[in-house]
Amino acid sequence: MKLVAAVALASLLSVFSPARRDAKDGAAAYRGRKFDDSARRFGAAAKRDPADPAWALDLGTALGAAGKREEARAPLAGAARGADRAVSADALYQQGTLDLGAGDYRSAADALRASLLLDPSRADAKRNYELAWRKLQEKKPPERSAGSPPPPPPPPEKKPGSPPPRPQPRSGDPEFEKRAGMTRQEAEALLRSLDAEQRQREKTAATVPGRDW
Repeated sequence: MKLVAAVALASLLSVFSPARRDAKDGAAAYRGRKFDDSARRFGAAAKRDPADPAWALDLGTALGAAGKREEARAPLAGAARGADRAVSADALYQQGTLDLGAGDYRSAADALRASLLLDPSRADAKRNYELAWRKLQEKKPPERSAGSPPPPPPPPEKKPGSPPPRPQPRSGDPEFEKRAGMTRQEAEALLRSLDAEQRQREKTAATVPGRDW
């Protein structure tokens, strides 16, 4: 499955911000693949207008494109905490995509899942989340070392006349749950619900008649 590219720059939408000039230069540098210069411009925009989370999102996007994933975390996290759900979803998607590209599949799954909870219609976040989830499934649990605790003992022998033992809940896959932050069943249910919602959106869009002007 192909990894979906980073989000479009939010600065193209925030045209009335007082930091527009710096952001415009940053967007131009980004299009010219001058990512370090782009990050510097967006950093200036974020300092001039710290109340607008779009600049933090663009700063993190440019830093990520420049290969500075760890430096991108702080501005992306700040953008994700903002009140604008669209910007928050974009920031979480961007962080998850950076983590996915770096092979940090657990962090990627966490960020992409949070992005989808804010905006379940995002096909790009869904595809990258599915990729991170499958990569987590492919990882084998580490082998038990010599110092690891032994497996649990077998159940005690049943005595005559004793009531049958109660069925115990299945333990699931603790290694996967630790990495993904959810059980396999929860991850599968999330993917099914996203599929169903997307199909419903497509069905609704196909059946809504156009306006008769």
